[in-house]
Amino acid sequence: MTIKAGDKMPEGSFTHMTKDGPQKMTTEQLFAGKTVVFFSVPGAFTPTCDAKHLPGFVELADKIKAKGVDTIACTAVNDVFVMNAWGKHGGVGDQGDEFAVGEDRASREELLERIDRAPEKFNPNVLLRPVVQDYLLPTLVYAGGAAEVAYFAQAGVVYEKLLGRVTPILPRFSATLLEAKPVRIFAHYQLGLSDVFMGPEKLREALAARSFPPDLQERFEEAYASVGRSMAALGESIGKLDSTLVDATENTRASMANYIDRLRAKVARAEQQRNEVITRKADALSNGLYPHKSLQEREVAGLSLVARYGLGLLAILYEKIHNDCHDHQVIEVG
Repeated sequence: MTIKAGDKMPEGSFTHMTKDGPQKMTTEQLFAGKTVVFFSVPGAFTPTCDAKHLPGFVELADKIKAKGVDTIACTAVNDVFVMNAWGKHGGVGDQGDEFAVGEDRASREELLERIDRAPEKFNPNVLLRPVVQDYLLPTLVYAGGAAEVAYFAQAGVVYEKLLGRVTPILPRFSATLLEAKPVRIFAHYQLGLSDVFMGPEKLREALAARSFPPDLQERFEEAYASVGRSMAALGESIGKLDSTLVDATENTRASMANYIDRLRAKVARAEQQRNEVITRKADALSNGLYPHKSLQEREVAGLSLVARYGLGLLAILYEKIHNDCHDHQVIEVG
């Protein structure tokens, strides 16, 4: 149906959430005598709608209403419960003339009265909390990890609105410390920290694969090379016949290599079960460098390392830290 400026909205109804539960609202009730910004999106919680469509209306709501708009309304194919949850998730606090207070709804006057009557029952939400904290306890600069930096970037608009400034945040130092034993294991098995980050099971398989007898290791390498040479030659000949089949040839090569990978993993698991030394070394690496699948700095107390190496450890860290690197660093100690 084609519409143009001046047309009346077709008759219909919407379901919206109120403090008394889902309620019907007609187009007449929504639009009559008011200026309304009404938009629809493909779906609540979908990546683009969640990241691009809704946030713009939320962030610019005050500016939009300053131009004489009475109501900003959004609709989608989802039911009212999903839309209500998405509204809370997206920071849509103003529900027409009401505000969301937990699972309840309150008008602006009711909300102010409740805050005045029982302020201890109200706490700042996740975006407002650092602003209130910084107001009560002014902070020169924060130091935080990647997640905290990203979080503060989101809170920046709240800082500007309420405090008129944004407290600076600097990336904090983040590193995994490699002691002598893990360094020796890495060197012997030609592994690295990235192999540990794959998880205990994959690490054990990697150690077992590098514990194969030399002839078995060579046979696997020969198998990979043979498949690569054969499929390259075959692909060249097929390409001359029909260039559209070159991709199919490459897919076949990748599939064959994948089967070799799977066979190698099965052999590695068999070797792992046979060799208890591999399990002990894998556990030592996982527990020391990636405990409970978390970064070492989140699970291992720094004081335990200072107790082991003495205060000289701090001098080593100061010497080896790269101040110009904001990524996770790997530092050998001991």
